[in-house]
Amino acid sequence: MSVIELQLSDAQSDANLVIHFEEGWSRLRSGHSEREVFAYSVKSDSGKVYETEIFKSDIGSMCGYCACPARVVCRHLRAVLADLLERNPEFGSVD
Repeated sequence: MSVIELQLSDAQSDANLVIHFEEGWSRLRSGHSEREVFAYSVKSDSGKVYETEIFKSDIGSMCGYCACPARVVCRHLRAVLADLLERNPEFGSVD
């Protein structure tokens, strides 16, 4: 599970994934990390559930991680980023 820098172009919806924004967990993680964290659970078409988080780094870049075994921007992160940008378009803006 590595933190990966994300770009706006990485956002891509995936109809085969079930994405759930974890509001309570997001508030808890945001409070502990002193930055806004967006936590999601993603159920893949194989039935596995992966926890993901997206946040802005100290230098303002978008970062995220997924609990899946991928070490690149995976489809779970792409779909979560697309959902987050739809919910909160300001997140993608430059600070």
